[in-house]
Amino acid sequence: MERRWGFLAPWCTAMKERIVYRILSCENIAWDVNRRHLQVYVPGRLDKWTTGRRSPPVQEALLLLTAVNHVDHTAFRYLLKNSGVNFGQEGEEKFEEEVPARFVLHIDLEEAKTEDGSFDLGLVQFCVAENCGKIGRKCPASCSVSGDSSARPSVRVGRVSHPLAAMVATHKAEQIIQERLKQQKQRAFGGLLQPRYTPEPMVADLECVPITLEMADTMETLIRDNMRFSQLVLSTDADGDAALTEGQTWQLAFAKLITRLFDSTRRDPTPESYPYCLPETVAQRTPIQSMMLSCEGWNSVFPGFASMCSALAVNQTVSKLTLELSVSLDDTAASARAWKWMAYAFFSKQARQFSVLQSLGISPTVTCSMSRADIEAFRSVMLSDYPEEELFGSPRGSVESGDATLTKGASFRWYYDDVARPTEFSLLSMDSPVRFVRTFSDDGESEWVDVVIPGYGRCQAQRKDLNFVQDCCPDSMSPTLMSLKLPSNPGFGDGVPLLLSTVGPMLKSLSFDGPVMNTSDSLFLDNHPHMEELSLRSPNLDVRLDFKDFDSSREQLSTLRYDCTDVPGFVRALTDASNPLGSCVRWLRVKFADIFFSHGEAAVDDTVEALLDVLECNQAIEFVDVVAPPEFHVLSAAFRAFHLKTLPKSLHPLPIECKVAFLSVMATTKPSRKRACNSQTSGKPPCQLNEHVLSKIFAFAAPPVIRKVYFRKLLDDDWNDDEDDDPL
Repeated sequence: MERRWGFLAPWCTAMKERIVYRILSCENIAWDVNRRHLQVYVPGRLDKWTTGRRSPPVQEALLLLTAVNHVDHTAFRYLLKNSGVNFGQEGEEKFEEEVPARFVLHIDLEEAKTEDGSFDLGLVQFCVAENCGKIGRKCPASCSVSGDSSARPSVRVGRVSHPLAAMVATHKAEQIIQERLKQQKQRAFGGLLQPRYTPEPMVADLECVPITLEMADTMETLIRDNMRFSQLVLSTDADGDAALTEGQTWQLAFAKLITRLFDSTRRDPTPESYPYCLPETVAQRTPIQSMMLSCEGWNSVFPGFASMCSALAVNQTVSKLTLELSVSLDDTAASARAWKWMAYAFFSKQARQFSVLQSLGISPTVTCSMSRADIEAFRSVMLSDYPEEELFGSPRGSVESGDATLTKGASFRWYYDDVARPTEFSLLSMDSPVRFVRTFSDDGESEWVDVVIPGYGRCQAQRKDLNFVQDCCPDSMSPTLMSLKLPSNPGFGDGVPLLLSTVGPMLKSLSFDGPVMNTSDSLFLDNHPHMEELSLRSPNLDVRLDFKDFDSSREQLSTLRYDCTDVPGFVRALTDASNPLGSCVRWLRVKFADIFFSHGEAAVDDTVEALLDVLECNQAIEFVDVVAPPEFHVLSAAFRAFHLKTLPKSLHPLPIECKVAFLSVMATTKPSRKRACNSQTSGKPPCQLNEHVLSKIFAFAAPPVIRKVYFRKLLDDDWNDDEDDDPL
């Protein structure tokens, strides 16, 4: 390998201490992702891309690595390792998984800032190299291939002065890249390396950017200009200086910002207006694929919370949302009101009809109540046919609630304080029509009508300015929110079972993340008829259950128990063929170090014995990851002996094209009229393939599931390092 690829050593040297391979995180917040990323730390300016006087630019190094990946993936990993990338040790998942040539670029914006406050980003020069000929002449003929890859910018604009200018500069760079790429594809460089780094939606951290009208206007312009984000971090900073001193002005800026971030206008990507890699899934078609919204620091009055939830109910821009919400545990009225608003935002009749949110997570660091009284308030809004009237405690109107569009330029009263009977309001107007305005408690005669305006919450609008649309709500609404992630916090209260029984019929995926659950309860699956996946994460054990192929009655699922304090007992239950748990568990991670500290060495020994028995007799588990401290490293060979074993089930059904091709060549031909010379063979009946035989053939022909067993050897100084714990 060294003799063949050693000529690339200077480029590997250029990447030293600039490239890592790990889970993407921002401010120690692990994102909801299922893979690691190659992350490259690049200077903000082009003239600083060389690491030394004689070192080639970082851009050239990544380009050549991408080209090598097209030829030989093993060589690609070898060169990455020589560039300083840590792939762990043999036996770890990180060591064996395939690494795509997709890069997350961490851009140093401080270096790109000019004297006048603008930003001279080298992102354009990185993705679209103008010196293709020079690079091609440096490489032997064997590397004359096209370097197609993708680069995802990652910027933390809150860490520099003029952060909004940095956002605008990044978006302009993306637009220039798209135009340059179109021009480059029209040119031909015979026999030379042609770099094509297509940008993916950026990762943006706005956590330290204060919420102002300028920020709201900037984000509105960028979203309307079809800027996309793969991940976005935002903090409301409700206890910051601006929120405390400016009061209503801050709330107006927040309402304007949240209205645009959770826009009610759908903007699907098109090849002409979408300067990124084309999306592969429905979630990736939204302008913001994943958002972390921190609402910590809000007091019991909840300034802006109603605005945020009213916008989320008709959200058309965000697919995945992780919410950090902090409420005083002593303020029961505020807590109940917060849960009412969350019911309206995510699970109400309005949200089920209009919102495109698919996944909701509540951060494990959340410090709020989830008592039975809170969830009773939640249920009152979620299950109501008139959620707005239930939310505000207002009387039933003589006219049915309806959806309307507020006329452009029309004035409306904004009751910015979320209280039962508000009296103070601001008179506002919009420069464009506002869709999905919901009326409630309408007597059919008053000039001013009670409405919920997305992004502003409770308002009043004049009847003449409302253009009512025909009710498009189907008889049976199919919710888009199908995935819920909750922290398993014992301090939440007794409302968790009631919450899950209420939202369970909507969910296909449920995750618990946090400390020990109440082990006296079942897994709350009796009210989850559509549940397909359940993930449980604890300090000792991570488990993922799959119910898509569960053949027994759904009632059996209600008997499943999960006790992460008794890891040996839980693991040994997986060997019981009569236990439905054994046929549902697909992925398992066992952490010997945490078991050792919590329960002692004897518990680890029992767990090891039980886990080896499971691998011997259980044919359902597809993935096992053992995390072991140094004194248990000797067990590696015993576990790895089960690695890459074939399981008696199909990875996926045989494609219909293969079935048709097989049947076409096996079709019985008409018998010949001539008498066969060999009378002994002529009397044999033709091969008869009935339905049973064909199903067996197709089952054997389908690709089987290959079990993967990994053994991660922790060192003395990283026993508590969860950096490599990819979410199951």
